[in-house]
Amino acid sequence: MLPTPETSLLIFTQQGGPRLDYIVSVLFGKQAAVTESEHLFTQFGGARIQYLTEKKFDKVLHVQPQGLVFESDIHPITIVCTQWEGYPIFFLGTGDIPFDIFSAAFYLVSRYEEYLPFTPDKYDRFPHTHSLAYREGFLSIPLVQHWVRQLKQKLGVSFSPSITDEPIFLPTYDADILFLYKHQSFFHNLRLLFGHLLHGRFSDLSHQIQVIEGSVPDPYFQWPSLWKLLKEAGKQGTYFFSANEKQQGNDRQLSIHLAAVQSIIQECSRQGKVGWHPSLQSSVTFSEMKKERGLLQQVLLPSITDVRFHFLRFRLPESYRWLIDLGIEQEHSMGYGAVNGFRASYADPFPWFDLQNNKVTSLLIHPFCYMDTAAIYHQHWAPDEAMAYLKQLQGNTRGVVLQLSLVFHPHCLATSSWKKLHDEVVSGTG
Repeated sequence: MLPTPETSLLIFTQQGGPRLDYIVSVLFGKQAAVTESEHLFTQFGGARIQYLTEKKFDKVLHVQPQGLVFESDIHPITIVCTQWEGYPIFFLGTGDIPFDIFSAAFYLVSRYEEYLPFTPDKYDRFPHTHSLAYREGFLSIPLVQHWVRQLKQKLGVSFSPSITDEPIFLPTYDADILFLYKHQSFFHNLRLLFGHLLHGRFSDLSHQIQVIEGSVPDPYFQWPSLWKLLKEAGKQGTYFFSANEKQQGNDRQLSIHLAAVQSIIQECSRQGKVGWHPSLQSSVTFSEMKKERGLLQQVLLPSITDVRFHFLRFRLPESYRWLIDLGIEQEHSMGYGAVNGFRASYADPFPWFDLQNNKVTSLLIHPFCYMDTAAIYHQHWAPDEAMAYLKQLQGNTRGVVLQLSLVFHPHCLATSSWKKLHDEVVSGTG
C-alpha cells in the first residue's frame, strides 16, 4: 500500500499485512497508505500516524497496536469497552488516542464475531443479541465512522471530498408478497374470506370479492404509485425478487413461473434496478441457489449483480463465497431482521474481507440501517416512532456518512400510515 499522489495520510508500521491494508482502505479510501519505510514516512509532507508499540517520532500521532490486524487466525477475544470523546471504544492502548482504532474497526467491519461459535436463531442466523454493538448499546450508530471523524480532528486535517450534508436516504424494496388475494390459491382466499366473516370485517370481505372479480386492484399492488413517487423524487429504486417455484413456509412469493410475477419483475427492471432475493428454500445449498438464480435470469435480460437474502438468512463465509462463485458483485443483507441499526457499525458500502482466507474480495457490501418489517413486527413501533428514529439517524450522522440505506416491503405500503411514512421519507417531505 505505497503512497500515491492522492495520499493525504501515511501510516508507519513495522509489520504490515492484508488486514491492516484492508481496514485503512475502508476507513480512508485512496487517501491513506501504509508503509514500513522509515525514510518515506519521515519525508512525507501530509498527515502521519505512527502505528507502533512504542512511540518513536515526536509530534506525530501515536496509535498503539493491540495485535488483531497483524494476525491471520480467528480466535475468541475478550472485549472490554470504555469511552472516548463520547463514543464506546475497545482494544485499549496507551497511544495519543486511547485505543487501537484499526483493530477495533477491523473487528466490527469484518464481522469477526460472526466467525466465532454462536447459537443461531430459529432461522439459522447470527442473532443481533450476540453482537457487541447490541450488548454495548451502540447498534444505532455507525460507530466506526464516528471514530474516523474524531481521528481526523486529532490529526487536524480534512480529506476531500469532505462530508458536510446530511446523508441521503436510499430506498430499496424486498418484494416478498406480491398479492394479497389476486393470483393466490383457492384455499388461501377461502381462509381469508372465512376470517373476515368470523371477525365481522365485512368491508374487507367486500374488498376481497371485488379484487377477485377484477373490479379493483389488489391492495398489495402498490407498484404504480411507488414508481411515480420515485421518479418525482429523482431516485432509483432497487427491487429484490425471489425466484422460488412454489410457496413454502416463509417463502410466500408466488411462483416465478407465473406470468403476473414475471410482468412485475420486468417492469421493475425498466423502472429501476432488480436484484435477487434468494429464498429460504434456496439459501441453504449452493446448487439450489444456482438453480434459483438461473430462473430469475430467464425473466431478466440484464445480468443480476445485486443480492439481498430473504429473511437475511446467510452465514459467513459460505454464503458470500457462493455469491462470488455465482458472479454477484453487490450484497445488501448486512443488517438485522429483528432490530434496526448498523450490523457492521458502518453505513457506507465496503468490500467484504474473507476472514478465513485472510483476504479482501470483489464482493461489495451495502449495509442497511432500517427495515420496515423490523420496526412493525419486532420493535412494535408506530409510524411516528419509526419516523422519529429515521430523523434522529439522519441528524446524528450528518458529516459522518454519505448514505443511509433503507428497506421497505411493498405489501406493507397497503397500510396507509406506513405508506405515508414511506412517501415522506422518499420525497424528503417528512
